[in-house]
Amino acid sequence: MTTLTFKMLYAHQREGLSWLWSLHCRETGGILGDDMGLGKTMQVSAFLAGLFHSGLIQRVLVIAPKTLLTHWIKELTVVGLRHMISDYSGSNLDARDFELQHAFKEGGILLTTYDIARINYRLIRGDFYNDADDEEEGKIWNYVILDEAHFIKNPKTRRAQSLFEIPCVHRIAISGTPVQNNLKEMWALFSFCCPELLGDKKEFRTLYELPINRGNDKTASNRAKHIGSNVAKELRERIKPYFLRRMKNVVSLETGLTDDKQLPKKNELIIWLKLTDCQRQLYKAFLNSELVHLASQGNPLAALTVLKKICDHPLILTKRAAEDILEGMDGMSNNQDMLMAENMAMNLADMAHADDALQAGQEVSCKLSFIMSLLRNLLEEGHHILIFSQTRKMLNLIQEAILLEGYNFLRMDGTTETSERERIVKDFKDGLGAQIFLLTTKVGGLGLTLTKAARVIVVDPAWNPSTDNQSVDRVYRIGQTKM
Repeated sequence: MTTLTFKMLYAHQREGLSWLWSLHCRETGGILGDDMGLGKTMQVSAFLAGLFHSGLIQRVLVIAPKTLLTHWIKELTVVGLRHMISDYSGSNLDARDFELQHAFKEGGILLTTYDIARINYRLIRGDFYNDADDEEEGKIWNYVILDEAHFIKNPKTRRAQSLFEIPCVHRIAISGTPVQNNLKEMWALFSFCCPELLGDKKEFRTLYELPINRGNDKTASNRAKHIGSNVAKELRERIKPYFLRRMKNVVSLETGLTDDKQLPKKNELIIWLKLTDCQRQLYKAFLNSELVHLASQGNPLAALTVLKKICDHPLILTKRAAEDILEGMDGMSNNQDMLMAENMAMNLADMAHADDALQAGQEVSCKLSFIMSLLRNLLEEGHHILIFSQTRKMLNLIQEAILLEGYNFLRMDGTTETSERERIVKDFKDGLGAQIFLLTTKVGGLGLTLTKAARVIVVDPAWNPSTDNQSVDRVYRIGQTKM
């Protein structure tokens, strides 16, 4: 690679290149699991640049969520590989076929998405490519690289199974959250990158998963804890050569082009709020409903989800949930707060599912009231702010309150066209007119670099903490200098 590219890399990224090279020499793959925001895409891009410039590889397949492809193009361009990119992510079938055939004949890097790879894996693996016999053991691709590789954490899905059908020499999985829930997910990623390393699923469960889980159980005996600890240590040693993970608080951010040493300290605050009178009455009423009473006999998640929505904002409740609340109100005392809550529930139960079918002030939701109060202070201090919610309905309510205050904002959710997303992100980065950026967690929580902001508000925490960590790390990553 060029001297300039090498100088751009941080020390941990240079170490990452050495690790990737060690895997290449072993003719195997691995998991690059660095903490979010430490430049995993740049590490892989720089590594590929070195391999291409040395004539060691001919073709690479990169599979990533649609929202991350622009970032891949940017990083590959930085390391001098722009001319080698073929984009296999568009909706035009003829254009996609042209890009695929070009990658087969001329080599280079094919960028695509998980959904397109799932549907077209037979084409991608070269079933209809006439010169496939000339390749190494029929493996057209030197590398298959999965970004946000936890997308295949369930090996039973068609998405995961289709990717296993694409033969290649090396497989690299990239994920800042390689294990989100359990050890099965780690096994799934290693079964993709290093199929022989941990055995089949049954063998892994017997040798590692069960002993470790028994040792971690709160009722575990001392013997079970001891066995679990030893097995966990053995597992760590076994995967160590094939798994690289560094955290932000232990890496140096000094390069030949900057004097930055460390990221500023991250401060996380959990704010406990008192429900409004309306929310409290709706909450109590729902606890009296039949759905809650039946939850103990089945899956309580549906009931918990309704309670969670009440705490966020009553207007995001579904019609069915509102009907359950009305049912639970029978027999409750009819004070003024109760009548207000009952009126809202009746309106929700009768309303159409339009986003703006029912209007209500900030005072209905303790969260919305607090967010608007917090925004006033943050904007006065000159901060740029990201606001994440899991639902578009909640974002709509926040947006309405922001408009009433006369604040400018940008917004990106699942309905935003892909072509528009890049422009919106650029406008925010450039500070063009808006200090507030509204995002849904699913769309804005992956791959974006939004270090223009230094404050993040997570409106409705997810069941899985790693989801919220992904959102916060749009800001807390390389390039962040604000406190």
